[in-house]
Amino acid sequence: MLPFEDRYSRQRRLPEVGQAGQQQVAEAAFAVSARDPAAWLEALYLHRAGAQRVHLSTTTVEGPFTHHSAFAFDQTRQVALGAHRALQKLRTLLGVSS
Repeated sequence: MLPFEDRYSRQRRLPEVGQAGQQQVAEAAFAVSARDPAAWLEALYLHRAGAQRVHLSTTTVEGPFTHHSAFAFDQTRQVALGAHRALQKLRTLLGVSS
């Protein structure tokens, strides 16, 4: 039994992830921008997806977040931004188009 056998079983059932994809997530190293207020949320989402190595970087360049106008409050915008960036990193790692 793998260490993430029960915790990540729903993710592994997705055809885009599977057992090999979950192993990729566990073995990958992710960098989040230390200059971004959403960095801790992004790191938390990556960790909950199974990432074992997440570190802060001062040189990370993040892609655009085009949905910022959909959120009236800064706190909810930061949560959405962190989730969006984590998902983009996972999609890139797994080769899944957005």
